Amino acid sequence: MVLYPVYAVLFADAGLSPAEISSLFVIWSVTTFLLELPSGLWADVFSRRWLLVAAPLLAGAGFGLWAFVPSYPAFAAGFVLWGVGSALRSGTLQALVYEELGRV
Repeated sequence: MVLYPVYAVLFADAGLSPAEISSLFVIWSVTTFLLELPSGLWADVFSRRWLLVAAPLLAGAGFGLWAFVPSYPAFAAGFVLWGVGSALRSGTLQALVYEELGRV
């Protein structure tokens, strides 16, 4: 994604070291990876519309943390929220596609 280097500049501008910046991307990746399977299950249990609405709201809350509390813990929490939102969106869309293909 074209914006990822901008995130690194934002974090460096907030005083984070290269190791801390790298750890943030690890936190984001691990969160998304670990929640990918459960998110498909959540799409079967909860309202898919609600999940598709909640996913970008979670990511937006993470970005809000970055803007209003520029610190390592806030960046980490923002990446966790972003990862949860990404996993919810992905799992819900996969469940919708699977259901529609079964219907066709």
